[in-house]
Amino acid sequence: HFDFNDLCILLIIVEVIQFLIKKSMSTNLAQCEPLCVIRPLFSEKSIRVPLKLDDSLGNGPNKAKMLAVCAVSHIIAERARMRGYKLNPKLKFELETAFEPDATLTEELQRCQVGALFPELVSIATSGQLARHKTDKALGIDYLHNVSTLNQLMTLSKQLREDVLQASNHKYIAHQIALLYQCLNLAKGDFKPLKKRIEEKFDSIKLITESSSSPVLEKSHKIWLLSLTEDILELLYKCSPSMEEQAKSVVTFLKMM
Repeated sequence: HFDFNDLCILLIIVEVIQFLIKKSMSTNLAQCEPLCVIRPLFSEKSIRVPLKLDDSLGNGPNKAKMLAVCAVSHIIAERARMRGYKLNPKLKFELETAFEPDATLTEELQRCQVGALFPELVSIATSGQLARHKTDKALGIDYLHNVSTLNQLMTLSKQLREDVLQASNHKYIAHQIALLYQCLNLAKGDFKPLKKRIEEKFDSIKLITESSSSPVLEKSHKIWLLSLTEDILELLYKCSPSMEEQAKSVVTFLKMM
């Protein structure tokens, strides 16, 4: 039989042994190699997932890529003509890679009516060289310029609607309105009447923004700017017949792909 003192001594011995075991185990674990090394999921090339955001959902051709290749090829050809350079033979190869024609590249471009959009490409497809004489106006380039302008109009309008509600941003409002006016000047169709509304208010707004280091627009100016930008956005979202007409040639091209 154990008395109380013996029991206390036994418990102390057990605690000491447990402490020594834990210390020994921690020392050994610190010196051992890890059982598994955790790595970031996408650092391993073997398990990376390729992005297909710009690829066609179906098995058809990548129309966006074709349009981009046509536009870039046409611009390169025009610059080569202006500077008197020879055309790089790789340009025709890029077109063939994008279109993957069943017949010849020339026949494929004719089928898709590319000549009206990017006239320089017809000569490139036929001979690999530029046409002897300057080609007709490229409707495809006009379309891309117009879409770029409309995109700037939308971006500037939305930004102005945010900035006019923040007094700290009023200092740069006049500069932004000037950029908006330039975009309206470039845009075709129904945006012309909006230019006059800016001409009527611009000088007074510019005077306020230059009056101090921290200018604040009057309430009437805020209401006017919100109304102007709302009308611009409404026109963009409505997509008027004139805007549809400007895109008609490119839409026809995409439908025929």
